[in-house]
Amino acid sequence: MKKLEINACLHCGLAKKFLLTMKLTIFLLLVGLMQVSATAYPQATKFKFSVEKKQVVDVLKEIEERSNFHFFYLREQVDVDREVTLKAENATVEQILDGLFKGHGVKYKVLDNDLILLSPESRSFPAMPDAQQKTVSGTVTDEAGEALTGVAIIIKGTTHGTVTDREGKYSLANVPEIATLQFSFVGMLSQEVIVGDQRSIDVVLIADAVGIEEIVAIGYG
Repeated sequence: MKKLEINACLHCGLAKKFLLTMKLTIFLLLVGLMQVSATAYPQATKFKFSVEKKQVVDVLKEIEERSNFHFFYLREQVDVDREVTLKAENATVEQILDGLFKGHGVKYKVLDNDLILLSPESRSFPAMPDAQQKTVSGTVTDEAGEALTGVAIIIKGTTHGTVTDREGKYSLANVPEIATLQFSFVGMLSQEVIVGDQRSIDVVLIADAVGIEEIVAIGYG
């Protein structure tokens, strides 16, 4: 009788251990699937909208407002004032960009942090220079002092960059002292700041208004 009770307890303990192992395995699988989904989501985002005789810059704004993507470009290199008629029906960001820039001498590159670089086809995307490096951080605001979310910050001549958060703050590691930071935001004048010995660089971006005299934007470090 005692032997039967001992065997029953052993079987009960094994069953509990097996159930615990199964629960842990299922939990880890779910976490893994969630991480894969979070990683794959941005580029799998589908867009559905229609624009007629709108500027390219308006389409880029539409994409930014509907996704986690942010664009970096220089107006003197990429014509975003060109008018386009475009219809997106469950299209990926790559399909939209192909439609926008095909035959117009512009290429793009999607980085890991959902930052999309727009550049002339004649220019390459070089690697980051090998020099003494540090972390540079700061805040980007508009003329009214309001924080700007989604401002693209790139080390000039490289594909190394980041974007500002909800509070307009950014932090960029591995920045050479000889580097120049480029700040770009749709609807704002882009700006360049030489890093030098600075570790904190705050920037004020000015609205790219139409029909006014050219404005020179100055970065404050």
